[in-house]
Amino acid sequence: MYQNNAAKFSTFAEENDKKAIFLKNETTKTLLKTAKTSILESQKNTAPRAKPVCSGCA
Repeated sequence: MYQNNAAKFSTFAEENDKKAIFLKNETTKTLLKTAKTSILESQKNTAPRAKPVCSGCA
């Protein structure tokens, strides 16, 4: 495609790298948000753990 034009290929490659980094970051944000929401929801639906009566019991 850009065999004969190194400058165009370099620009093309840089743009692809930028897109890949952007997509990776967006995917990571989405996964972190999903995990956080999932953890918070599971904590809401879980009974709190009993606290030990004495400090040496734990």
